[in-house]
Amino acid sequence: MIRVECSACGAAFQARAEHAGKRGRCPKCQAVVTVPAAAEPVDQAPAPPATTRAPVVVASRASRKAGGGQRTHAAQGAAHHGAQYRQHGRQQAAGQPAWLLPALGAVVVVGAIAYFATQGSGGPDPVKLIHAGGEAVNEGDFEAAIAAFSGVPKDSHLYARAQEGLKDALEQRDSVEAMDRRRESDALAAVVTSIRRDWIEKFGNTNPRYAAHTRYLLKRSAEFIERFPDDPRAEEMRGYPQYYRNVASLERPPTSMDISVEVEWRTQADEFNEAQAAIEAYAALPGVPPEEAERQRAELKVYADAAWKVVKARMERMGSLQAGNENWKHVRSQTATYLSRVSALANVGAEARELNARAEAALAAAGG
Repeated sequence: MIRVECSACGAAFQARAEHAGKRGRCPKCQAVVTVPAAAEPVDQAPAPPATTRAPVVVASRASRKAGGGQRTHAAQGAAHHGAQYRQHGRQQAAGQPAWLLPALGAVVVVGAIAYFATQGSGGPDPVKLIHAGGEAVNEGDFEAAIAAFSGVPKDSHLYARAQEGLKDALEQRDSVEAMDRRRESDALAAVVTSIRRDWIEKFGNTNPRYAAHTRYLLKRSAEFIERFPDDPRAEEMRGYPQYYRNVASLERPPTSMDISVEVEWRTQADEFNEAQAAIEAYAALPGVPPEEAERQRAELKVYADAAWKVVKARMERMGSLQAGNENWKHVRSQTATYLSRVSALANVGAEARELNARAEAALAAAGG
């Protein structure tokens, strides 16, 4: 096994010998680390070279005789310098000068202070931010992931890792948004196609609601053009107002039949709030009898109550409402979805609200 130490967070771990020289990620902070090469046998270190001594100048025989056995001046100088060299050699053998260690210690302290000044508890923790960003991506919360990765300071040693995570989060967010947009455009295009194919073209002007269906076709195709102007299918829809100008027009106020047809189509798609908005817009028109608007609201309530019966039957069929063994999570999900769709309607969803409140209370008591 090879010991590996992360240069980013200091964590130490081991890797198998076959991974020597390869790159991987730290199991603690996910920083990129390189597994060092396996240690090689070290030969016995060569003996240190002998301390160089200054050459000793020996006086000539004539000089010794002339000096009465005393060393010459040159020999005395050489001996003096030789002693200095020997003293220097003893200092090297004894170690570094006494001032070096304190100086190195001061450098370490200053470096630590500088590091913690930028990475300390007072600023963002890059490791925590990257971890939070990764968790957010896994949960599909791309905005939270983008915020976390963007919060890593540029001077952090993990900044490059954060930028990789940020790029991945942006790409995934854009991909999901593109798929959602495509799904929404397909759903609306299917509505427009169904109105034209299954009602207008199938029954033609023999159907008493031909003009009402044509007006609804114009309304939904105009919505498609506004929301998805670059979609190729919008080009054909741009010609509908001219093509059907003799049958219906959005420039003319809607009739009671127009609203009834729209309410019917909206409720089939669980668009109860949108149907309610169409009724209220119709009721606000000058000359519309109040009783006619009230009739439309009552008709919408019938559709909403019928939709609730379908939701409740589905929960009963799945056993979610079985006494003593209720699946409160499923009940909460189903009732919350239904209530969100009928939130604009008055006097609708009383039973759904009661079940939703019971589910919330039961889940809160159970700690979730």
